[in-house]
Amino acid sequence: MSTAAIPSAESTAPSSIAPPLSVYRDEAPIDPAGIDEASVGAIEAVDQGFYFRGMKLHPFNASRNALFSQHRLALGAPSLQLALNDVDGFAADAYRILWLCSHTPLDWSSLRCNPAKLQTVIDEWADKSPVTDAVTATLLGYQVYAASRSI
Repeated sequence: MSTAAIPSAESTAPSSIAPPLSVYRDEAPIDPAGIDEASVGAIEAVDQGFYFRGMKLHPFNASRNALFSQHRLALGAPSLQLALNDVDGFAADAYRILWLCSHTPLDWSSLRCNPAKLQTVIDEWADKSPVTDAVTATLLGYQVYAASRSI
């Protein structure tokens, strides 16, 4: 990613305005020489992707994250911070994340305005997995959520 400074309007801007920030542009090629090892690992993890039930998951991107947050709020779920600190409490969120990442926007567009129906669909999908799958799902949910925050 390259950075380009936003042009400053020093002649018209009051002195209390912060200096211009850098804007990151995705279209610029990445210079491998300028990447540290931690970034390389994160980029490789995103490139490899995550798999659940033999299916490559879609990224937990902004639209999936927004629906996830809206859905939790509509259901009256406890604070995500509390859920993240409680493995048992995060299991439901992990299945929500994995369901969203296993499906396309076409799959959830008709369910977006009906949180109860969406949760029923997610629960039915989660119930199709073996009991031992719950631990895997929870751990994978943590990984997918963390990966979406690290890039």
